[in-house]
Amino acid sequence: MKFGVVLPTWVYSRARQSWADAAFRDLVRTRIPSETPHLLLLLGPSDYKYPIDELGKVFHCAAFPQPENVAGTEQTLAWGTQYIFDNFPDITHAVWMGDDAAFHSDWLIELEALIQRHPEARSWSVYRSAHTTYHATIREEGTDVLVKSICGHGMTFSREEWAAWGIDWRHGKMWVCPTGGETLDLHHPWARPGERWVTRQSYVDHTGRTGFHCQPHIPEWAQNFLS
Repeated sequence: MKFGVVLPTWVYSRARQSWADAAFRDLVRTRIPSETPHLLLLLGPSDYKYPIDELGKVFHCAAFPQPENVAGTEQTLAWGTQYIFDNFPDITHAVWMGDDAAFHSDWLIELEALIQRHPEARSWSVYRSAHTTYHATIREEGTDVLVKSICGHGMTFSREEWAAWGIDWRHGKMWVCPTGGETLDLHHPWARPGERWVTRQSYVDHTGRTGFHCQPHIPEWAQNFLS
């Protein structure tokens, strides 16, 4: 199993610099699962100094500016996912991540174990979202939780699932679905019914509380995060 982490990053304020500093400090302490993961950084315009050399000790790391014909979180994630699957045939699973996150050092090890416990699921995550209006618990089973949907922050799926889902980044910035919502993480359970599993304890947290897609009153953070 080989992961490809797609991480759009745009450090446009002092707060975002603080969150990014902490996120990348955590990422360089990531313990490697069964195979060395890939990390694709898609850089928004800023003069932020990314620790590429340090990240390269843990990941097969690539970083380049966000393409000019790509905009917004959803389209950037879609473009990046297609890029890693097209260019790295050894990648088996894509992981969506952000630069406003905290990571337990074993986050990828625990993610791999979760997938191995539920290999037939549509998607997985080691981020158990507190935003239960959307990502509600269906059933708890030992260390794992079956959920209605998985937050895009940490959402993971296989190469085969991406192909079956049929997302084309060229179709725009939003993916509206009849059940409500315009983000890919809400489109996925509508388009691809099936099981979605997260760990009962989170190994990734969301540190950003204010931004284009998040406000302090919205519970965009992890349940039971292990720091």
